[in-house]
Amino acid sequence: MRGMTYRTLLILIIAVGIGGCANQHTPYTDWSKKEQKLYKYQLALQVTDTMQTVRLIQCQETGTCPLAEANPIYGSSPSMQRLIAIKLVGNLLLYRLLTSDDTHRERNLKLANGGYTIIVSNNHIIINKAL
Repeated sequence: MRGMTYRTLLILIIAVGIGGCANQHTPYTDWSKKEQKLYKYQLALQVTDTMQTVRLIQCQETGTCPLAEANPIYGSSPSMQRLIAIKLVGNLLLYRLLTSDDTHRERNLKLANGGYTIIVSNNHIIINKAL
């Protein structure tokens, strides 16, 4: 996993993201245009958050990194394997929620996007202060 590139990780996240919502019960193409747009934002936020964590992992590998992961699920020094496993499980759970609740999909996407926007913004501020 040490040699995993940004491109490989991005492709993995996007493939799981697209594949996760394309199921027989609620195909992505049947979603409203607004839901599809919100979902694309969700993918972008997921990729950004993942890349921020990858940056942290790479920083910590130098041995002089002033940063620590704040998400207790990852632990203060996450590994690429742990990051990928948690992202996959988390995304699969989110997709399950999105495909099982047609009436609240838009609301759920807005909540998820709002939460991730806060996380990504906070990560950006902390990373820029430290590095």
